[in-house]
This record gives sequence, structure tokens and C-alpha cells, in this order.
Amino acid sequence: LITSTSDHQQKRTIQVVNHLCSIINRGDIEKEKGEETTCE
Repeated sequence: LITSTSDHQQKRTIQVVNHLCSIINRGDIEKEKGEETTCE
């Protein structure tokens, strides 16, 4: 049960990170800073 919950949280975190990365890439926020954004 603990492992199952942990796996779910990890997948959820990855989804959130990917979502934030897509927003940053679309908004060109990092380009304004002159930095590269790498999202796996």
C-alpha cells in the first residue's frame, strides 16, 4: 500500500513538472533570462 501510494505521488509529481515545463517553454520565460530550459 505504501509503495502504491509512493508510485502514485511520483507519477503525479512528474506530471506537474512536465506541465510547468510546457508552460515555461510556451511562455518563453526562460528565454528572457537567457537560460535554456530542459525538460525530460
